[in-house]
Order: sequence, then C-alpha cells, then structure tokens
Amino acid sequence: MLRSIFSNWLGLVVMGVTSVILTPILIHGLGDFYYGLWILVASALDYYGVLDLGMRPALFRAVAWSKGANDRAAMHETLLSALAFTVAAGFLVLVLAHSRRCGCAPRPARAFQRSSEKMVPKRR
Repeated sequence: MLRSIFSNWLGLVVMGVTSVILTPILIHGLGDFYYGLWILVASALDYYGVLDLGMRPALFRAVAWSKGANDRAAMHETLLSALAFTVAAGFLVLVLAHSRRCGCAPRPARAFQRSSEKMVPKRR
C-alpha cells in the first residue's frame, strides 16, 4: 500500500516538474496567443472528461466483481449500462455544441471577440 501511495505522489511530482520545465519552452515556441489558445482547448477537453462522473473506476470494480462471481449476465448488464450512459453524455454534448453553433445559445460578448481578433497575428 505504501508503494502505491509513493508511486502516485512520485507521478504527481514528475508531472509538475515536467510542466514547469516545458511551459517556458512552449510559450517561446508557440508564442503568447497560440500558447493561450492551446491551453484553452486543453482545458475545454478536460471539462468534457468531467462527464465521466467516476464511470471508469465504478466500471472496473463492477466488472471485476462480476467476473470474480462468474456472473456473465451481470457483467453484460454493467457494460451495456455504461455504454448507454456514455452515449447519452455524448449526445448531450453534441446537442449543446449544436445549439451553440446554430445560435440557440447566447453568444460570447462582442468586446471579447473584438479584443481576441486584435491579438491574432497577421499571416504573411
């Protein structure tokens, strides 16, 4: 158990040190605007991961329990329920993205759009 705890903490430390080292390199290589855009897209994708709602650990536990009990029907039911939930969450994201695109959802502030257009570097 202690080995697992230390390996998790070591992984967090390695990720933190890697981020601290790579951030200035990425800012220099991409430039301020494109680095900010990259971070914005990565953050948006991270928020889509919130839709998981603990599905993976629960699924691992339920499938392991079903397999240990040699209950194939329960395992199939668990997997189908997880698939249905994932498809429903994906459909929800699709509907929200489409409503945003077709103009059904509120648009961002015009001032933000104008200021971001000024920040985009001109192409040669």
